[in-house]
Amino acid sequence: MLPEQEEEYLVEQAQAGDPVAFGILVDCYQPSLRDYLLHLVGDRETAFDLTQEVFVRAYCAIRRTPSGLRFRPWLYRIATNLACDHLRRQRLRQSLSWHRPYHNIYREGGSDVLSALVERAVVQDALAQLPPAERLVLLLCGLEHLPYKQAGAVLGISAEAARKRFHRARERFRRVYAEINQHETKDM
Repeated sequence: MLPEQEEEYLVEQAQAGDPVAFGILVDCYQPSLRDYLLHLVGDRETAFDLTQEVFVRAYCAIRRTPSGLRFRPWLYRIATNLACDHLRRQRLRQSLSWHRPYHNIYREGGSDVLSALVERAVVQDALAQLPPAERLVLLLCGLEHLPYKQAGAVLGISAEAARKRFHRARERFRRVYAEINQHETKDM
């Protein structure tokens, strides 16, 4: 993440048409934005494609934005909207289940890598079971560490509403995660 003054300067330069300044913003925010989208859509290739689409849209629109643009929340709002549109089109509301075939290997003393894969799948399962609004705020505040005010700006709600939704989502995630984890350990 860039210091606020440096980000403001780069945004002003990008708004004036400087592609180098925009490229620096891309380099800074692309990894975290891609991870955010991966958590939202659950598919690596789709997350990469959506990340590129976010930056294309941002590049096309940045010259039309008002001065004083808060770039990071604006970028995450574009990403959130694209991901939601994608999820609606693809109906990706089901839980991930790709980790289930690995249970026999895991029982036989599988590696730490396999353990990490199973853990990641459990987290993805738990995230997939949250309502979309709660999943979004959990990822924005919990994973991306956006302040409630910025998360609220991304989601079109107040900072207080973002705070309340985040705490509710975190508690629901903990319950769902515990249920899945309990189920997984019974299966092993």
